[in-house]
Amino acid sequence: MASEFDIYRQDLQALACVRTLEVFSRNVVMRGIQTSIINQTQELHNSIIDSLPARTLDLAVGYNLDVIGRIVGLFPRPLTDAGAITYFSPDLPLAAPDWSPVYVVGAPLAGQVQIGDVDYRIAIRAKIAKNHTKYGSAPEIQYFARLAYGVTLSVKNIGLGDLEIVFSASTPPPVIRAALADFSDDTADHQFNLPLPTTSRIRRVSFRYPDAFAPDLDNGAPDVALVGVGYVLNA
Repeated sequence: MASEFDIYRQDLQALACVRTLEVFSRNVVMRGIQTSIINQTQELHNSIIDSLPARTLDLAVGYNLDVIGRIVGLFPRPLTDAGAITYFSPDLPLAAPDWSPVYVVGAPLAGQVQIGDVDYRIAIRAKIAKNHTKYGSAPEIQYFARLAYGVTLSVKNIGLGDLEIVFSASTPPPVIRAALADFSDDTADHQFNLPLPTTSRIRRVSFRYPDAFAPDLDNGAPDVALVGVGYVLNA
């Protein structure tokens, strides 16, 4: 990331020497004063360039991430249930010694808290994709899912304003929950995270397994095949 900003770096000392009139460049005292001033300017210049990566979405944290959220229209940070936050957990659930609760000093145990930097970064990326969605068409929804969550999905029209969202079976559950979640703000209630048309709703969600309808036998005989699993959302 830092290399992308190296194009803005300049050797100010060399630039000053080139732009100094010859009559002054021969003066040792003048060159000494100029070098001292330019060295301080060079340090400031390098500090500014070095700070730029920390203002990008991939590397920003804390306040810098809040600034990006303001720019894209996602501020203050969304809230999450503090009781659902897992601070410490075993790598293998069956290897947990006693499943006793662990208390973290200063950590909230209940109520609503603002999401952390990792989740906020994902939400900002989703907001950016949503800001560039104009009609909520199927290609735009697929573009949004790839950019915001890094997943591929399909959209099918199954009725008047009713849509079916098809995920691959390997899609992580947290991504599915985030993509299908709804939120309310000052403009409207229960808006889907997916940029759907105003009059549309998600009626059914399905999961497609790899080669869901491929034959089991090498000779191509269509005997038994896995079937995509789906469920219907309540209206």
